[in-house]
Amino acid sequence: MAAMVVKRSSAVAVRSLCRMYVLTSPSPVGSQLIRQGQASCCYSSTKHPFQGGNGEGSGTSSPTGHLTMNSSSKQLSTADIKKIPDAEVRKSVFISQSNDVFTNLALEDWIYRNFDLTHHHILMLWINKPSVVIGRHQNPFSETNVSALARNGIELARRNSGGGAVYHDPGNLNCTFFMPRARYDRKYNLTLLTRALYREYGINAELSARDDIVLLGKKISGTAAKLGQPNAYHHCTLLVNSNKLHLGASLEKDNVSCCFG
Repeated sequence: MAAMVVKRSSAVAVRSLCRMYVLTSPSPVGSQLIRQGQASCCYSSTKHPFQGGNGEGSGTSSPTGHLTMNSSSKQLSTADIKKIPDAEVRKSVFISQSNDVFTNLALEDWIYRNFDLTHHHILMLWINKPSVVIGRHQNPFSETNVSALARNGIELARRNSGGGAVYHDPGNLNCTFFMPRARYDRKYNLTLLTRALYREYGINAELSARDDIVLLGKKISGTAAKLGQPNAYHHCTLLVNSNKLHLGASLEKDNVSCCFG
């Protein structure tokens, strides 16, 4: 598996991507732990433009200290959102402190449904314990051996985006890019990842016609998306040092036969 070429730890990969996803604010970058089991948010040490308090901003306070969407943020047209200069768009990295697949999927969905992304784009980085995550419309019995997963203590979860079944473990990095639907750009996000791999490790990964990241002809990253209004997200996996045997065994399909008398 080409993923094994990447020998360094997932933690190093996370730090590399954080450096690549540069914050637009010129002020010093700080780090705040939001809550164990949720996320660590890296952003400017100055007051955040979407934070509440003292009558500033608009909207409703959120668990992350930012404001959720209100009617005015939803009323901006696609054309107006596209006209927002990049210099006015803040970019932050949220690093989940949980390795539970259900917690991370719930956090991902909360940000998508509630966060005002008009002037603030987010990259969420997260790593799960061994688990299989299937797409929104997939039949689990057609994608994996459900009984074997239960015996081996591997979680089975369904995400809200489309796409195929994927295996997660501590050797797999998950990346979720949140942005307004009007500024959705999957190739830009994937190029960010390939640039990080090349600049940090000299790994010359490429994008395939299906928007997968491939290395030496082997797929090391799959991708899926949730496109709504006004928000959207694009998420992908990045194999760093996953257990290949567990990956293959977890995605074996059930051999189910039905007998009708």
